[in-house]
Amino acid sequence: MTARTGIRSLLSFACLGVLGCDHARDQAEPNASLGTCVPADAPPPDDVVFEIGCNIAGAATDETYWTLHDDDEAPIIRGTVNSGQLMLVTAVRTNAFPSSCSRVAVTAELTLDDGTPLGKLSHKKRPMLDAGGGIRYLLNVFLVVPEDRPTFGLPNSWEGRRATLRVAMFVDDGAGGSVLRQESVVPVTLHEKAL
Repeated sequence: MTARTGIRSLLSFACLGVLGCDHARDQAEPNASLGTCVPADAPPPDDVVFEIGCNIAGAATDETYWTLHDDDEAPIIRGTVNSGQLMLVTAVRTNAFPSSCSRVAVTAELTLDDGTPLGKLSHKKRPMLDAGGGIRYLLNVFLVVPEDRPTFGLPNSWEGRRATLRVAMFVDDGAGGSVLRQESVVPVTLHEKAL
C-alpha cells in the first residue's frame, strides 16, 4: 500500500464513518451501476421540481433542507471532517428522478459575479433521500470554497459578494451520455457563518 492509497483509505473510512457520505463509495466503485432508472416514470416537464438549496451539514433528513431563492444569503461554514475547510453545504429538492433511480451523478459550481470560479465538484453516484409524494432530496454536497483572508481576523475576499450557484443532476446512461438531466442556477450572496 502506498502512502497515497493509505491516506485515501483513511479519508474514505472517516467519510463513511462520520457522515455516511458516498465519496468513499465513489472512489471504491468507479464503475458501479447507478441502478435501473425508468425515464417513463419521470414527471412531465411542466411538473418538474428542481430546487437548489442547503442543508445542515451531515444531517440526513429532509427537515434540515431549505431552498435558496434569488439573492438569498448562502452560508459558508467551516467543516469538521474535511480538514476544517470552508464549504457551502449544497442540497437539491426534486421530483425529476423516479424512485427507480437509487443514485444520481451531480456537478456543482460556485462562481463570483465577475466570473471568478470559487468552487467546483463532481460526484459519480450520490444517494437520494425519498421524502414521499414523489419528492426526493440530494443532501450534503460539500462544495469547498477557498479561504483567502489577507490577515487573520479579516474577511475573505468573497465575503458579501454576489455569486452564482449552478447544480446539475443526471443519470449516466453507461455509454458516456446522460438521461434525466436537470440543471438550475441561483444567484446568491456569500457569507461566512460560524457553527
